[in-house]
Parts: sequence; C-alpha cells; structure tokens
Amino acid sequence: MPKKICNHPGCNTLISMKERYCDEHRRETVKRKNSEYDERRRNKKHDRFYHSKEWKGPRNKIMEKHGGLCLWCERIGLTVKAKVVDHIIPLSVDWSLRAELFNLQPLCDPCHAKKTAEDVKTYGRGA
Repeated sequence: MPKKICNHPGCNTLISMKERYCDEHRRETVKRKNSEYDERRRNKKHDRFYHSKEWKGPRNKIMEKHGGLCLWCERIGLTVKAKVVDHIIPLSVDWSLRAELFNLQPLCDPCHAKKTAEDVKTYGRGA
C-alpha cells in the first residue's frame, strides 16, 4: 500500500495515504487544538456546571427515565444508546433551565451533532 510522509514539518515518518500525521504528531495536534479551544471558546461557567453535582443528578435521572437510549432515534423506530444529555434550550439561551428535567433529552453523538447545528442556526454561534 502506498505511503506518504507525515505533514508535521521536519518529520519523515511514513504513514498511510489516508492519514495527515504520524501517531506522535496526531496527538500533539489534538492537544494543541484542545488547548486553543479551552483558551478561546470554552465557556468556563458551563464547564464548571457540567462537572458539578447539580448537573449529575438530573443527567442521570434523564438517562434512567429513557433507558439510556437516544430520544431522536427512538422517535424514528431505532434503538441507539445515548452518549450525551442535551439541553433542549441551550444554557447560553436560558441558564435558569440548566437542571430542569423538561429541558433535557438523551441523544447519541450523531443526533447531538444535528441538534447542535440546529441550535447554531437558531441562536447563533454561542449556543
């Protein structure tokens, strides 16, 4: 199978044509991107909330109520494990609804990505 050189400047490691970086530089790139996101975009107030007991209780209740299944997939007849509990009305739109059970829904990753894209269209980038 054909190989190419890692895209990181100065690295001569051969990698698959499907890859951009070797294992070492892929990890570095991910760490750098995560660090930049943390510094520039992550909402510290929201981050603290998601690591609090105030969040974990309602989150667990919603997962239990729906059997840990994605609500959106369930509506179209699919049985898919939920990975996240989503705020129907985003925190950035109404902080007071952050722990209200009626504002929470379990979603799988693909459905959560669709929901987030809808939120961005509806409420803007900060949602």
